[in-house]
Amino acid sequence: NLKIFRKDSETPVRFNPIKIATSIEKIFRRVNQIEGATPDDIISIVNTLSQQVVGDAVHLAKTEELHVYHLQNLIEESLMRAGYFQAAKEYILYRAEKGQQTAAVREPVKKKRRKAKDGERKFEVENAKGVKNTVTESQLLDRLDHACRGFEKMASPEKLLESALLNFYEGIKEEEVDQALIMATKAKIEKDPIFAKIAARLLLDSLYREAIDVDTLDHDLENKHQAYFKEYIAHGIEIERVSPELAKFDLDTLGKAMKLERDDKFQYLGLQTLYDRYFIHEDGRRLETPQIFWMRVAMGLAVNEEDKTTHTLEFYETLSKHDYLSATPTLFNSGTTHSQLSSCYLSTVMDDLEHIFKTISDDAQLSKWAGGLGNDWTNVRGTGAKIKGTNGQSQGIVPFLKVANDTAVAVNQGGKRKGA
Repeated sequence: NLKIFRKDSETPVRFNPIKIATSIEKIFRRVNQIEGATPDDIISIVNTLSQQVVGDAVHLAKTEELHVYHLQNLIEESLMRAGYFQAAKEYILYRAEKGQQTAAVREPVKKKRRKAKDGERKFEVENAKGVKNTVTESQLLDRLDHACRGFEKMASPEKLLESALLNFYEGIKEEEVDQALIMATKAKIEKDPIFAKIAARLLLDSLYREAIDVDTLDHDLENKHQAYFKEYIAHGIEIERVSPELAKFDLDTLGKAMKLERDDKFQYLGLQTLYDRYFIHEDGRRLETPQIFWMRVAMGLAVNEEDKTTHTLEFYETLSKHDYLSATPTLFNSGTTHSQLSSCYLSTVMDDLEHIFKTISDDAQLSKWAGGLGNDWTNVRGTGAKIKGTNGQSQGIVPFLKVANDTAVAVNQGGKRKGA
């Protein structure tokens, strides 16, 4: 009795495993350019993969509603796990092609925008360029409606808006409008954790408008996101933040492979941390969305692979699903002009003044590109020990430890987080 939500309907329909087998068979026929009957060995592979996908779907349905895109993701994953990378790549392109053809069908499923009401409240808002625009109450409720989707019984967009309006004033800046909506939602997180998800969606909407100049309600968001990805790589290389090696990848395939629905995996705190510290930015403007961030990291990890695209997709799948997360230096630097991916450094300090300060200088250079530091001070003489050159007594290691600590604080891991 397994049910699945189709793309063009909000009503679930009966799950049909045959359709999964048919989709997988079509991909293998396209890859192998089969025109007649499908060979028995291909049929055997299709049956094995189909059984895996059905099993994964049944398991997934125990914890959440099953949608078509879930099945599509499971098919991709099964192809990659089995080593059919060319078929997986073909399926990604097939999904993108099919998605463009059915965009008109999917559009009505989007949550309808509210109609403007006579006498509704209007607010003068100033954007980042200093241009003043009018934002209506219904437009703000549209954002909140979208953020509250799925939680309508537990969260009231109207009540959240009233709380946010307490921080409004005439000529309020656009980013302050976003912050007011987010703050009103954050205040309710301790009462119900669903508001952490709603706040994350509001932050995500703000981020998309900042990076791409498109809100998350846009019906053509996926295509605009794909187009922006190529622009981002080119611009990132131009401003010397992104490695020129990334321009050698198949950007069209990678752009189509990004799954924007995985943005919804974030809670507020996780997304805010990425926004504050991890996304590449220029003059205060974030240039990356969450999926572009994961893809940039994946591309950096696959940069020396022979088949760059295939390995990038493998890394992206793992990272974007939050199955595994790399350490901070990898997330900071992968795919950039300084791809330092190591997390921790250990060094031994010798009982010599010159070597002590050489180690501290090394710590500063290492900390510049992020990563924790560990110094072994065992060899340095303790308090009261004789100093042959001056015929005095040592103050021990504590004064040097203070200098080492202050150095880590001063360099503070590339200005992105505190040194350690």
